[in-house]
Amino acid sequence: DLRQVHLGIARPEYGDPVQFFERTYITRGLKYLLAQTLQRLNGIGGEPVIDLMTNFGGGKTHSEIAVYHLAGGSAADSLLGVREVCDEVGVADVPAGVSRAVIVGNDLSVLGSTKLDGTVVNTMWGELAHQLGGKDGFARVSRYDENGVPPTTTEIAALLEAYAPCVVLIDEWVSYMRQLYSRGTDDPYPAGSFDAHQTWAQSLTEAMK
Repeated sequence: DLRQVHLGIARPEYGDPVQFFERTYITRGLKYLLAQTLQRLNGIGGEPVIDLMTNFGGGKTHSEIAVYHLAGGSAADSLLGVREVCDEVGVADVPAGVSRAVIVGNDLSVLGSTKLDGTVVNTMWGELAHQLGGKDGFARVSRYDENGVPPTTTEIAALLEAYAPCVVLIDEWVSYMRQLYSRGTDDPYPAGSFDAHQTWAQSLTEAMK
C-alpha cells in the first residue's frame, strides 16, 4: 500500500527501503522504470511521465513503492540491485534532497482536508503543492485551490522547478475522478469538477515535460 509506505506505517518489508529491495526481484520492466527515474533525477534525460499499465495484481503499486524508496535518500550501494542500474545508465548515485509527493485517489477526499499546519486544501493540485513545499508551496496555487480550477501549465512547471528534483506518484486516480463525474457540473465538490481535472491531468503532464 503506497499510502501506508508514505505515512510511515507500512510493515518493514515494504516501508524500509533496504528490506524492500532485498525482497524485490528487479524485473526488466522495473529496471527500466528505475533507470528512467535515475536519469531524470540526475538531469541526463529519462522519461518525465510514465504511465504504469498493468492488470490487477500486476505489480503497479510495488513499482511505485520502488520509485518512492529509490528517491528517498538512501545510497545506491545500500539498496540491492540499484548500484547495477546506476552503472548501466552512467550515474554515480541517487541525488540527495529529492522532494516526493504521493497522491492516492481513494485516500484523498473530494471534500478537502485540513493539514497539521492549519492549511485547508481542497484539490489535488493543492495537495501536490502542499506536499512538495508545505505552506509556501501551497501559497503558489492557493487561489486556484480555493476556486476549484487547475493552475496553468506554466505555474505548475514553476512549482515543480521550485522543489526539483521531485518525484510525483499518483495511484488510484480513477477512483478519485469517478466521484467528481458522478457529482456533475452544476454543484461540484470543493475538489473541482470532472472537466477541471481533465485539464489538470493534461497540464500536469505537460509541465513535467
